[in-house]
Amino acid sequence: MRKYTFLAVLTVALFFAMGSMAYANFGPHGGYSDDTDSCAACHRAHTSFSPIQRTNYLGGQPIGTIGSALLVSSAQSMREFCTVCHGNDAPGASTNVVAGVFDGGPSAPFGTPIDPGAGILYATNSSFGATLNAGGFSYLGGNAPVTSMHSMAPEDPSSPLTGTVAPLWGFGSAADTSRQLLSEFTCTSCHDPHGSTNYRLLRDALPGGAVGGYNAAGQPDPFVISSEEGYPVLGWLRQEAGAAQMADYRPNYTAPQYRNTGLQGENISGWCAGCHQRYDESGTMYDYGNFLAAGTEAVGAMPFHRHPVNRPVGMMPNTSLSREPVIDSKIPLERTMAAAAQTTSSATWGYGDMLGCLTCHRAHGTNATMEGWAESSLATGSGETTWVVELDPGSGGVNPNQSSSLLRADNRGVCQRCHNM
Repeated sequence: MRKYTFLAVLTVALFFAMGSMAYANFGPHGGYSDDTDSCAACHRAHTSFSPIQRTNYLGGQPIGTIGSALLVSSAQSMREFCTVCHGNDAPGASTNVVAGVFDGGPSAPFGTPIDPGAGILYATNSSFGATLNAGGFSYLGGNAPVTSMHSMAPEDPSSPLTGTVAPLWGFGSAADTSRQLLSEFTCTSCHDPHGSTNYRLLRDALPGGAVGGYNAAGQPDPFVISSEEGYPVLGWLRQEAGAAQMADYRPNYTAPQYRNTGLQGENISGWCAGCHQRYDESGTMYDYGNFLAAGTEAVGAMPFHRHPVNRPVGMMPNTSLSREPVIDSKIPLERTMAAAAQTTSSATWGYGDMLGCLTCHRAHGTNATMEGWAESSLATGSGETTWVVELDPGSGGVNPNQSSSLLRADNRGVCQRCHNM
């Protein structure tokens, strides 16, 4: 009963507190004036009774809890608190990350000016009722159960990691170094609820170092930007100066509209490598211990090889084949800065655009399914030392985590669309 009382009270409070909310980087998530009322949407200085503790991620390294987060609720986890707005049947946000759907809101049609007096609170190029580009943590498009997700353990009861925290794949010099970090993984591990220089409130600091931020003059230096209509390609300014950019911005939460600046590492893939550091290298020695094994046998230290990213798809080895790559919504590319004026249609993708992590993967969750060789595992025969692929029906996917690995297409559809031999 307490949980539902908390939900009722907080959702009503947030509905009124966020009557003028816009979208990422604006109230309550940034664009604050000196005398802002946005803090009170989530915090109480003297009357907070939520047990959630604040974690210091400044500088990119979590150093443990350093006091109460002063949240205005009885939420037991950060995920529970965030999904009061970003969940099912929740006011305040149309981005329902639980169901993976843009589920409606008071939006203006394209070209209509924002008019709070007429109930038009924000404008968007998103498609209502459509699947969120990042997917969802429980469903995709509102009703398709996910087969893999960026799991939050141990606080997410549905997570396959609960109780036995698996490694954060590709982090650091060894798999075990990431287990404690992943055990504290939640919404704010990736997003900064108070705003950032990056697209979608992606944090300016991660365990691998800075991935955005502001210089000494207060000018933004983002790693991740967008080709959405009106998006400031130089990044979001702070406070009132940043809020002034809102008038021309039309976010699109249901279509992949990434932009690659062309600068080394400053893109979606460079940001992801803030945690998945080893995935930013073409080949590295790595020991996943017992996490990459058949039964109890581990592969041991191996030189793992990585698919190249941050290069035009037209420069990939497949271009020497007899068939050209199929560029469609299953493998969204990152538009180059030269395509700056092309902001609304996926048809503008071309062979000069870039391949990045989110070309193949969704950030939150996917309903892709694996079968046949796509759900095989590594194995050795009796008395043998050579590792081979063995069909493993029912595993849900290949190693390392025996799942669909956040892929956008079934089986290896993301591979076939480029390497369509």
